[in-house]
Amino acid sequence: MKQLLQAHEGENAAALIAQLIIDRQIQKIETRETFKSNTNEESSEERW
Repeated sequence: MKQLLQAHEGENAAALIAQLIIDRQIQKIETRETFKSNTNEESSEERW
């Protein structure tokens, strides 16, 4: 983040940080969707 702020010196730091947070949240949602287990297809006996 420090490098990003230095590279975009003179720009609105709050907007840059907010965009980083938003991007990270989107990444987390996509990752959860990718690794989401479909509990409807699995029986409860197979789960640990």
